[in-house]
Amino acid sequence: MEEYSRKGEPIRTFSIDLSQDQAKAYAERLAILRHPTRQRIIRLLEKYNDKRLCVFEMADVLNITYGAISYQLSRLRDAGLVSAERYKMYLYYSLDTNKLAVFREAASAV
Repeated sequence: MEEYSRKGEPIRTFSIDLSQDQAKAYAERLAILRHPTRQRIIRLLEKYNDKRLCVFEMADVLNITYGAISYQLSRLRDAGLVSAERYKMYLYYSLDTNKLAVFREAASAV
């Protein structure tokens, strides 16, 4: 017995343009973007993308502890949104704006 939608269309003809793997990737990207501290870090790095900022500078501007900034930066690094470059004893961070565009596209697709 074939099942039909309430509009009389055969359900077997229904499809979706989002695979399970794509949905998982979108969900992971959204999870990274949805944290308020990460949003603030992204905005700060985006605004000053011509400069690299260290944890201490970001913590001072955002009025957040160094530990909290470091933790959120590690999540952003794992996602590939920021990269770090060592200069003497400090790490200076920059934003990957191309990768950020991919993440924002995933967010807008929902």
